[in-house]
Order: sequence, then structure tokens, then C-alpha cells
Amino acid sequence: MQMIRKSTETDFIRLAEISVFTKRVAYRPIFNDDRFSFNVLTVPGVMYILRMSLDAIWVWEDSGIVKGFVHIEGDEIKELYVDWFFQGEGIGSALLRFAVDRGCTFLWVLERNEHAIRFYEKNGFYKTGEMLAWNDTGQFIIKMSIDGESVGKDISTETD
Repeated sequence: MQMIRKSTETDFIRLAEISVFTKRVAYRPIFNDDRFSFNVLTVPGVMYILRMSLDAIWVWEDSGIVKGFVHIEGDEIKELYVDWFFQGEGIGSALLRFAVDRGCTFLWVLERNEHAIRFYEKNGFYKTGEMLAWNDTGQFIIKMSIDGESVGKDISTETD
């Protein structure tokens, strides 16, 4: 049975696995930093960070398997990750729609994460033109938003 539910303490290991693996696959080609990807970006470290956001994380569960999650703070989507093995099944689109239905109107994404940008654009988000330096990485994040008229409409579920 598929459902979106609030995360619990028992989800943290699985959420950290999804976060670490997905970030390594998506970000390693962008940052080219193996030390960070394999020594700093670890399941225990991510678990610590996720634990602080327990009330703001919602998970997609299917037959007892957590396959993805969305982290919502106010009207911002802080994170949205789907396990690599379950991408393309509409999970990311469902989580995105869930967040938008709860009032989320924007998110930040790495400028060079073209796969994520295409996904968000297919689901009604657009680049606002706002850009920020991402920590001290030499990379930038861009703001993407959804207009008020798109909120609540049926957004694409073709890919995630």
C-alpha cells in the first residue's frame, strides 16, 4: 500500500541511506570531491542532521519500504529525494505535489543539477533568476518557484 506519512525515528537510517546515495550520484560529478562524497557525506552524519528535522519530513512508503522523502519548512521545499532504484515511478512528482498542496511555493537547486531542474520544470516550477553562492564550493544554487495558479492543479507525474 502506497502512502505519504510523517517520518518517525525508525525512518532515519533509511532516509539517510536515500539521502547519501542520491547525493553521491547527483553531486559527485558536479563537485568532483571524493573526500567529501565518501568521507564526509556518511549515513551517521546525515542521520544526525535529519533527526533535527523530524517534524518537517514526510516519507513515501510502499508496502513497508520507504522509497523517498520531502523535507518541508514553511513554504520552502528544503529537500526532495527518491531512492535511485525507484526513480521514474512518479514518487518524486507525488511528493512534490504533496508539498505544493501544503503551501510550498519555492525551492533551491544546484545550478548544475540539470536532471533535477528538468524534473521541477516538468512539474510546474520555473527559474526565478535568483542565485546564491553555495557555501564555499564555487557552485551556485538557483531559486525555482511555482506560480499561484499552478498550485493545486494536477502536475505532471511522467518522471521523477
